[in-house]
Amino acid sequence: MKVAVYAIALNEAQFARRFMEGCRDADLVLVADTGSTDATRKILRAEGALVRSIKIKPWRFDAARNAALALLPADVDVCVSLDLDQTPAPGWRTALESAWRDGVNQLYYDLIFRPAGEGAEHAFRDNRIHARRGFRWRYPCHECLVPEEGVTRRVAIVADPRIIHAPDDAKPRSGYLPLLELAVREAPDDPRCAHYLGREYYNLGRYAEGARELERYFTLPAAGGPVERNASLRYLAHCREGLGDSEGALDLFRRAAAEAPQLRGPQVALAWALFRRQAWAESLATAERAIAANTAVGDYGDDTSPGVVPEDIACLAAWSLGRPQDALAYARAALERAPASPRIRANLERIETALKTPGPQAFGVSTTPLKA
Repeated sequence: MKVAVYAIALNEAQFARRFMEGCRDADLVLVADTGSTDATRKILRAEGALVRSIKIKPWRFDAARNAALALLPADVDVCVSLDLDQTPAPGWRTALESAWRDGVNQLYYDLIFRPAGEGAEHAFRDNRIHARRGFRWRYPCHECLVPEEGVTRRVAIVADPRIIHAPDDAKPRSGYLPLLELAVREAPDDPRCAHYLGREYYNLGRYAEGARELERYFTLPAAGGPVERNASLRYLAHCREGLGDSEGALDLFRRAAAEAPQLRGPQVALAWALFRRQAWAESLATAERAIAANTAVGDYGDDTSPGVVPEDIACLAAWSLGRPQDALAYARAALERAPASPRIRANLERIETALKTPGPQAFGVSTTPLKA
C-alpha cells in the first residue's frame, strides 16, 4: 500500500518542520505551495517534501486542493489530506493500514483540536483520508470531499489514526467571507453553504446578516443533517443575543438543547446562556446534564461551545448558589479539562482559600463572584 500525504500551503514556515516530523511514515509528502514568501518551501524541501508551486486565480480552496490531488502519482493508493498546522499522531500509518480493509475508500477518524490559547482541547470526526481515485473537493471555502459520479462511499469509522490540529489563532480569516458568499451564490439551495455563511457573519459580529442567513437555512427543502441543524440553531441564538433579543435567543438555546439532549454542546450553550442571565440553579442543572452527556467523538458541530467547559459553568453556578464544596469539585474538574486557563486556576485557588478562612466566604457567599 502506497500512502501519500498532500497539502496546500501559504507562508507556513512556523509549522513546516513539525508537519514533516509527523508525516515521516508516509511514502510521499507533497505540498502544493500557493505563493509563499517566507521559508516554507525551503524548509519543506530540506525535510524531504516534494514541493510544487501552483497558482489559483481567482482563489478558492477546492480548486487548490484538487490541483494538489492531481499532482500525486497515479500509483498512490491512499491519500491523507492535511493542512500544515495539522500532524498525524504517532502510530498513524499502522492504524491507517489496519482500517483500510474490505473495499474501504474513505476513513472517518478523530481530529483533535488544540487551541493556541487557554481553551480546552476537543475532538470531532473528520474524513480527509481517501482513495486516490473517485473523490474531488467541493465548495470555495470550508471545502469537503465528495465522491465523483458513479462512486459510492465505503466508509470506515475509526478512532485512529488521530490527527492533531494546533493552529495559529492569529492567522487572518479575512478571505473567508467573500468565498462563503460565493458558495451561496453558486448553490443557494445548499444548506451547508447557508450554515457556514451564517456562522461567518456571526463570527464577524454581523448579527443581522447572520440571523437572516440562518433563518433562510431553515427554509431550505433539505435543511442539513441533525448535527448541522442543531449548530445552526445555536448560531442563530447567538445572533439574536447580539441583536439584543435576549428572550428570543434563550428560546433558541432551549430548543437546541431539547432537540439533542444526548449531545454536550447544546447543553453547554444553554447552561452558559442561563448563567449569563443569573439563572444559577437552572444553569447548574443544565451544566450537570452536559457533564453527563455522551462524550463520544461525533461530527463537527455537535460539541460547539462558547469557549467554556461544562465543569467551569457548574463551578461558577454552584458558587453563586452558596455551594462552595460543589464549586471546589467542579473547579478541579474544569482545570483538568482546561489546564492552560489562568482564570479557572485563579478561581480554584480563591475557592480553596475561602474554604480555609472563617466567615461568609467559606459558605460561598461573596459580593465579588468568581471570574467568569
